[in-house]
Amino acid sequence: MIVSHSLRCIFLKPFKVGGTSVLQALGMNCRDGDLVSAVFLDPEDLQRFPTSQLTPLPQHRCPDCPRATRYQINTSLNTHALPRMIREAVGQDTWSNSFRFTIVRNPWDLMVSFRRMRLLNPDGYKQPPADNFAAFVEQFDFAAVPPPYHQGPINDCWYFDPDRGQPMVDAFLRFERLQADFDTVCDRLKIPHHQLPHLQNKGSRPHYSSFYDAASRDRVAQLFARTIDHFGYTFQEGGP
Repeated sequence: MIVSHSLRCIFLKPFKVGGTSVLQALGMNCRDGDLVSAVFLDPEDLQRFPTSQLTPLPQHRCPDCPRATRYQINTSLNTHALPRMIREAVGQDTWSNSFRFTIVRNPWDLMVSFRRMRLLNPDGYKQPPADNFAAFVEQFDFAAVPPPYHQGPINDCWYFDPDRGQPMVDAFLRFERLQADFDTVCDRLKIPHHQLPHLQNKGSRPHYSSFYDAASRDRVAQLFARTIDHFGYTFQEGGP
């Protein structure tokens, strides 16, 4: 989550969409007084935030810069803070007058990454990871996701107004073309292009389609019907 008064933008960070990389790249363009839920700062970077409240997050380390420390800047909001939480924290004027953007990902691909996250980070999840991917999808229940993110399809609460069903942001970056879409955001914000870091890249895996059978594929189509319909996603066999 970023609320940048200097750039007049708000970035919302859903689960498993490459948001940590965008958070880092955009956070390095923020200035004193901006709100950033988490960013790695080198000691030399601290002078850009002379009056800001910097809260170290010592449990996180940057693999590419051992001298850097991860900080929260001027906020106690979680990095995955929901839109309503951000709006309540900054006020309606700031919310309405900021360029708001987030990231969307193909739900069939997202579910594969979500189970991997579930296996790596078991705390807070009510649903067991299941013995295999097909069983995980078959048994999946959104209510098993930790609150406050448990009330609907994963990431929908960052995308759609819960009352009206309309998009809550001005732009959606696509995970599938994240660097190019982020470059477009940089142009809009009048900041230099930045190569997105891969701070949480745990290594490559097979194409998402290899994890699915017909039943699990149809189950995801049912679970994420609104996201699939709104963004035009389809199930793709094979691929890079």
